Amino acid sequence: MTEYLKLVKENAYMKLCIIQLIEILKDNREAKVIKDYLVDVVDGVYGNTLGDNKEYYFDKLAKERD
Repeated sequence: MTEYLKLVKENAYMKLCIIQLIEILKDNREAKVIKDYLVDVVDGVYGNTLGDNKEYYFDKLAKERD
């Protein structure tokens, strides 16, 4: 298998894992920020969720973890 096909396969596997995680998080209101971010990662539009507020999202994630 060429190097390119290996990268495509790994990318597809990672997206599948993220999609499965999104499905688990969809009913958890406290994880909405994380779910929205993961949806944007899969769609390839990270800037929509984070924009200029990325510190806010990661601070919120850190507080939820504590």
